[in-house]
Amino acid sequence: MLQSLLISNSRDTAELIARAIRQSGHINLEQVFCPLPTHYQLSRALSTLTLDVVFVETTSLDAFDAEQSRILCQEIMRKASRTAIIGFSAEAGESRNRITSHRLKWPLSNADLCSTVRQAVQQTSRGSLENLFSVIPAKGGSGATTTTVNLACQLATTLGRSVLVAEADLRSGTIADWLGTKPAESIAQSLACADNCVSLIWPRHVSSKYGVDWMLTDRDHHGFRPFWGDYRHLLSFASARYDCMLVDLPDTIDEDASEVALLSRTTFIVTTPEMLSLELARQRIEELESFGVPRSRVQVLVNRVQRGDIVSPKEIQRRLGCEIGGVIPNDYPAVHRSIFDGTFVSTGTKLGRAYCALARSLAGEPEAMEPPRTLSMFGFLSSQRRSAVRAGTA
Repeated sequence: MLQSLLISNSRDTAELIARAIRQSGHINLEQVFCPLPTHYQLSRALSTLTLDVVFVETTSLDAFDAEQSRILCQEIMRKASRTAIIGFSAEAGESRNRITSHRLKWPLSNADLCSTVRQAVQQTSRGSLENLFSVIPAKGGSGATTTTVNLACQLATTLGRSVLVAEADLRSGTIADWLGTKPAESIAQSLACADNCVSLIWPRHVSSKYGVDWMLTDRDHHGFRPFWGDYRHLLSFASARYDCMLVDLPDTIDEDASEVALLSRTTFIVTTPEMLSLELARQRIEELESFGVPRSRVQVLVNRVQRGDIVSPKEIQRRLGCEIGGVIPNDYPAVHRSIFDGTFVSTGTKLGRAYCALARSLAGEPEAMEPPRTLSMFGFLSSQRRSAVRAGTA
């Protein structure tokens, strides 16, 4: 639920707006000021309430009241700069709003109300979370979950980062089965109370393994269905607690889950080099763009690459018109072994080193230098002999 405050100088208009807010199903009205609040009353509300949006009557036949509304808006922007402000008029015929960037339109509908609130909240929040990355499969079985798990473990064990993995594939996620772990509360239950994250007993909502905190699904098909504000509240709260957050999304996301991609610094689409998977990768890119995610914040991870592939990563980038964020080699035995053992792929394998390199890229770490080769005694003598021969010919 989003938390809101309503300010109006017209009791009839305040009742109408309040009714629409409550009927939206996703916005909680914390307090109503009618008539307009004093400076002290507004300051106290802003300091004691955790607000996502304030609805303010910004036009009036009374010039004095209109100026008071303007002063109130300026006060809100100064003391609660990350709180969205939405203006409305006491008159249905009013079409202009000079005080706020967002306004409610008459006749007022639930769809218009929710759409305006989302736009206002997103624009006021000022962009993405720099430590958030989301992972989406081009199609089921592309290896997105495998990639997420191994990236998280490499970030934590090799690079020493504090990492959170949120399993947003609520109906089909399998990370708990892979790792053999289960939190006291599922991620759906965490999202259900995300509007009051500060009250959460965090260890009950995460399961820790391999240095990573995991928020996992219990695949309850009758469980809580989150809306976009729940994702925003939970991830924004967790962002301050971790160096890096990874969200494992399903191959098809709805309007609400798209909030994760909108908040992400980068959304990775995991695809294999097969033509059908590439076609679906193109569709995923277009879907993300339709949700408002710019292509510049989308990258493709080409998974299960091996010699003899018909399409090269360079050709994939050209066909999809999207940057390649990484190339992951094919190693079914290593993946199957790690799942069987309930762990992550070893860095002693080529696949494990590829995951580690991608993790370094996410963390902004320089690529690791290859250790110098250690020569055997025979190799040392052979190199010395070659050096002597070259010196003699010189």
